[in-house]
Amino acid sequence: MRVELTLVATVFLAGLVVWLAVLFDLRLATYKPAPPQVAVCVAAPPHKDPYFLQRFNLNNDFNSLTELTNSLTTLSTEQAEELLTVFNDSKVVLDGLTVISPEVALTLAKCSVPLELNGLNELSPEAAEALVDYSGDSLSIDGLTSISEEAANALGNCQCRQLSLNGLKTLSVESADGLARFMGDSLFLHDLTILSPEAAEELAGFRGELLQFGEISTHSPKATDKLKKFQGKLVLGSQSN
Repeated sequence: MRVELTLVATVFLAGLVVWLAVLFDLRLATYKPAPPQVAVCVAAPPHKDPYFLQRFNLNNDFNSLTELTNSLTTLSTEQAEELLTVFNDSKVVLDGLTVISPEVALTLAKCSVPLELNGLNELSPEAAEALVDYSGDSLSIDGLTSISEEAANALGNCQCRQLSLNGLKTLSVESADGLARFMGDSLFLHDLTILSPEAAEELAGFRGELLQFGEISTHSPKATDKLKKFQGKLVLGSQSN
């Protein structure tokens, strides 16, 4: 009797082992490893100065607002966008900026009011190209004393009505050709006192209504004669035709 029980127990255990082995094989066959953890990078939102606009109290008079904007020596794209919401019906004066990125220039070009960037002492061709679509009344960049051919060609395509580059001291023939293509009404070059006859001839081809210079004591007589071929109103210092 005891032998029979032992035999039954042995058979039972053997069957259990076989069953567990089959079950284990099935689990292995259907097992799928969990996918590796994928790191999801979420771009941080553009930095915004939460107190930026608070400096521009809309109840302030225009002179106070201009004093504040002129104190800005740097400007981000986000700040430029916010600034345009403040100066939506008066000119934007940012004479504190000495350089400007193409991205900020592109943002400022969206405004429809006069735009003054008279503190710029350099203007890259890319930034000048970004200002092409500016279609406001006037664009003033009077701080530049020189301009590259590429930047001049870009500004020649600007959509504004008046273009002021009163700080330029000299102008190459190629740059003069680029600016002469400006399709606006008025071109101001007040400090341009050194001008070759060839550059003067290019500027005389400007098709606008007004071409204005300051004193021309250092212009050669030939350059002056070339300028007088301009078909609109020519202002040479205190002289005009």
